[in-house]
Amino acid sequence: MNAIKIKRIILADMSLVTADITTAAQAKALIDSVIAAAVATPATAIEVTNVHQDTWQITESEATVDSFRNDLDGSIYRRDATPGELGIQFTMGEYSEQIKVGVRGGSTITKGGTDTDKDTVIGYKGDAASTTIEKAAFCLTQDGYWFIYPKTKIVANTAETDKAAALAVKGYPSKPANGLHTEYNINSALIG
Repeated sequence: MNAIKIKRIILADMSLVTADITTAAQAKALIDSVIAAAVATPATAIEVTNVHQDTWQITESEATVDSFRNDLDGSIYRRDATPGELGIQFTMGEYSEQIKVGVRGGSTITKGGTDTDKDTVIGYKGDAASTTIEKAAFCLTQDGYWFIYPKTKIVANTAETDKAAALAVKGYPSKPANGLHTEYNINSALIG
């Protein structure tokens, strides 16, 4: 597994991931349903359409290990380890107001009135206060690996990137309460 660069990112409702992935058929069905939701129901799954160059990363901090010594002879008699933290991050150079709502909270502003275009989105509104956004993150690399994080806290903020306002997004995966794992890596070439 190489996991080279990013090809596709979908941030989906966590309710779409309902069972542990144990077979190729389950993986394919889940990924297909998330892709279909991103196309048909953007309120359920958001497909990121732009990732600014060189901003995509999957990170995992190193584990910390605490050693405890015996004062009598100086030997280490016990070690405790705390696993590192997983993360994903990327910056969107272009995005719609609906995508901003999906990763940051807030709401869209529509044209309004009584004309047929009254629902046309003309802007975004939100507060600086933190909004809790949790999504299932599906990240496909260019060499065909899906990184799936069923429960991911999403934090987004406006950031300056190459002299333009962009939307910096960080995801912090954590263990879901429903028996799922924190992370799944699926080779798309092997699931049909």
